[in-house]
Amino acid sequence: ASFFPLIQSRNKCLCCQQTQTSEEEICGPKGCHADTSKFLCLTSHAMFPPENVRIGLCNFFCMGGPPQAPPDMGMDLSAVSEAFWLYYCCCSGYGLTTKKVMDPMVAGYSKCCCIYSTSYTTDVGGPRGLVSVNQKTCCCTHYTALPPTMTPGIGCCNKMFAGNNLYDGARGAIGAPPQTEMGTSH
Repeated sequence: ASFFPLIQSRNKCLCCQQTQTSEEEICGPKGCHADTSKFLCLTSHAMFPPENVRIGLCNFFCMGGPPQAPPDMGMDLSAVSEAFWLYYCCCSGYGLTTKKVMDPMVAGYSKCCCIYSTSYTTDVGGPRGLVSVNQKTCCCTHYTALPPTMTPGIGCCNKMFAGNNLYDGARGAIGAPPQTEMGTSH
């Protein structure tokens, strides 16, 4: 397995799914640290360095204004724009929303330096089962599935000691390209 990206994961537990990668710019257009999320009616927003300094209490802002939903994040975070902000201090705050409480139930993204993750609602079952964990850190990978969808196995250093198809299934679940045999040239 390649070292790059250093971190890559795709995890699912019942109806919540999370993805993570370390391929983001350290301090690019999304800032060095950013977080926008929604769980049921609770919304949160944080960004450092902040685009605008905001100070607010009970949806009254004496400096700046309410944060807006981030553009082009690939998910509906309009609850951020529609929230009643309980407080907002400088670069982070929490609010409540009455619209779209269950649709989506979970949505968000977070970024810390080069690590970027997304969270969202998905089907409870589906092709990935009830629980699915696919993780890669440097050259180490981990795969878990419930219910199991492939033969259990034990492997180390790219060699399987038990099982016959776990490694190929886990590799495909993360999205890494399969290895191909190199041809010989004369």
